[in-house]
Order: sequence, then C-alpha cells, then structure tokens
Amino acid sequence: MKNNLFIAVYFTLETTVMFGLIYPLGITGLAQVFFHDRAKGQLIEKSGKLMGSRIIEQAFTGPGYFHSRPSSAGTGMIQRPVAARI
Repeated sequence: MKNNLFIAVYFTLETTVMFGLIYPLGITGLAQVFFHDRAKGQLIEKSGKLMGSRIIEQAFTGPGYFHSRPSSAGTGMIQRPVAARI
C-alpha cells in the first residue's frame, strides 16, 4: 500500500515538473530563438519608448469572425490600425 502511494506521489510530482516547468520553458526558449521578433508580442517602440503591440485591437470585420458586444470605451479606437495612432 505504501509502495503504491509512493509511486503515485512520485509520478505526480515528476509529471508536474515535466509538464509544468520543463516543457513550457523549452517551448518559450525555442520561440525566442526561432521567432525572436514575434515571441514577445510584436511590441511597437517609438524613440526607444514602448508604445503598444501590433496584435492588440485588430479589426476583424469579416463574416467568419466572432463579433463581440460593443465596448464601453466606444468604437473610435478600433477603426484605425494601431500603427496609425502612434
């Protein structure tokens, strides 16, 4: 009985470390090496100052996309591309 409990706890800890630490860190490392320009969110800088991200607030207007409810912030921000506001 104690042997089964030990094995169960051991494999629980082992898989937690493997899939909770080693795998995410490995994938993050590979993304940094092979996709360095996109791995950190495609950030936009202007004069050395971080201004935003290229992938936030994209206007998806096609019929195949999900249309969420209107934002309380209004619709004026989504009509222009992010790069045009900077």
